Amino acid sequence: MNTYAFMSESDLESDVSDSRINSRNSTEDLSLLTSPLTAQEEEEEDEEQAGSFKFSEKPAFQYGVGMVIVLNTIVISLEAAYVQRDDMKHFFAFVEFLFTVIYVAEITIRLREIGFRPFFSGSDCGWNLFDFTITATGVIDCILTSVGFAGVGASAARLFRVLRIMRLFRAF
Repeated sequence: MNTYAFMSESDLESDVSDSRINSRNSTEDLSLLTSPLTAQEEEEEDEEQAGSFKFSEKPAFQYGVGMVIVLNTIVISLEAAYVQRDDMKHFFAFVEFLFTVIYVAEITIRLREIGFRPFFSGSDCGWNLFDFTITATGVIDCILTSVGFAGVGASAARLFRVLRIMRLFRAF
């Protein structure tokens, strides 16, 4: 005997609707049990869904840093050409201070986005350590210059500043 023969039409539609909802809920419950995501996978999935990159990974940021490095190299070349002119020394010291501030900002952004441990032990740890060392040398050079020890290690500091151009190879 058909159990649906004694049901009204509205009861029958309600019963069919309930069975579809129960079927869908059980399918969703099974999918949650079969493949649990790790925290890293969830974070990657959220980033993919949002379509967002880390700011330091965006091409505009990378090109901007590359342009700063090229400009800094040009300034270092000009500084070497005008090293004998006392009236230009304060100008070059100020410009070098500005470049150092930009490099510190770049390293800070990358450290905040990547995290301290992955920054120094991740897949790019060699380049990151190189960037950090050169930037730290620039900071020490600026501090020594501001305290009056401009001549102490100036050639070594200048060498490290020229090495910044090697950071361009990171992009390619």
